[in-house]
Amino acid sequence: MFVTSLAVLLLAASPADESSADGNADGWKTLTLTDTFYAEGASSADFDQDGHVDLVVGPIVYFGPDWVRRRTIHGAGPVSPLGYSDEFLTFTADLTGDGYPDVISVGWPGKDNRWHENPGPSEDGADAHGRDRRTDGQWKTHLLAPVVDNESPGVMNIVGDERPELVAQLGGSYGYFTPREDPRRPWVFHPVSEPKGKLGKYTHGLGAGDVDGDGRIDLLHKDGWLRQPESLEGDPLWEPHPHPFASRGAQIFAFDVDGDGDNDVVTSRDAHGYGLDWFEQTKGEDGAITFEKHVIMGDAENNPAVDANGQPVLFTQPHAMAAVDMNGDGLTDLVTGKRFWAHGPKGDVDAAGDPVVYWFELTRENGEATFVPHKIDADSGVGTQVHVADVTGDGKPDVVVGNKRGAFLSVQP
Repeated sequence: MFVTSLAVLLLAASPADESSADGNADGWKTLTLTDTFYAEGASSADFDQDGHVDLVVGPIVYFGPDWVRRRTIHGAGPVSPLGYSDEFLTFTADLTGDGYPDVISVGWPGKDNRWHENPGPSEDGADAHGRDRRTDGQWKTHLLAPVVDNESPGVMNIVGDERPELVAQLGGSYGYFTPREDPRRPWVFHPVSEPKGKLGKYTHGLGAGDVDGDGRIDLLHKDGWLRQPESLEGDPLWEPHPHPFASRGAQIFAFDVDGDGDNDVVTSRDAHGYGLDWFEQTKGEDGAITFEKHVIMGDAENNPAVDANGQPVLFTQPHAMAAVDMNGDGLTDLVTGKRFWAHGPKGDVDAAGDPVVYWFELTRENGEATFVPHKIDADSGVGTQVHVADVTGDGKPDVVVGNKRGAFLSVQP
């Protein structure tokens, strides 16, 4: 089914065309969904429940299995690549419980966030809001929160209930937004840290994971981690554990890198500069958790990253990262790349560098953990989000991005 769909896609007169083979490696094929800039976030879900995975980048849904048919679901329009989109990240979740995934648009830091309600099915072809879902009729939009801060919020289940939360910042505090019983009403923010004047709306670096192994998800940020308490009753502040993970990170993850049974921390060092690092969790004599830094990809002066052929790999602007087992070996790998024109055509110490996407394979040999980079593409790049999911149905994760070059799907061979 995948081969047939891909052949149809590449021959069809549509925006979804295969990009130059020169930009790909290891058999990956990158499809250009659009060369117009709409958003720097992307996601996937089966929006029409036809059994095929669809893609969403900003206001546009691309329907599987060939991603040629498209639909505009809300009013955001194209943006000049010299400017910035109001859509930093895009997530999907069934917020209404009707079985049809909705779309969450995480906007410009300091501005509002909204979500777009999937109209679902109807017998006469018109959705619940009186718009024909077979055309480009738009979905109903709801305010999630008037203000959301940070450049790397995430939608996940952090508190252990059955609903997703939006992990972000507000008023100088880290925390999370939870939906009300009626998710169409604005969500509620729960601060987990003391407000800090230096924690501005454009703060970089945020994530979540169980750092201490107690079964509860902790919040990770560029300057340390916050331990989730046993009870969340009364919205208590979470116990702070400072550690300098990054100056300006992106998405931050906690998983067992070295295979010793505890979770380590992985982050980009500077989302607008160089560097990827992992921090090995160790314990002092008093049992306190500490971390030892290991460089995955460094900078122009110190860079240990080499590919399988021994060639150095180095790029700037790792403003988006995902942690996924890419090759099915049971180990968690990384997917990241160069955000194209993050601060315009000259706002980069390596402005002429290729807009690459790489996956970094976690290997363990002789008790040593190493991340080996593999090129996915050199002509697309990432945005402020990189989405990884099996969209072809072959059991292998693929990569979806939106950025100032357009929107792209990289299919794993």
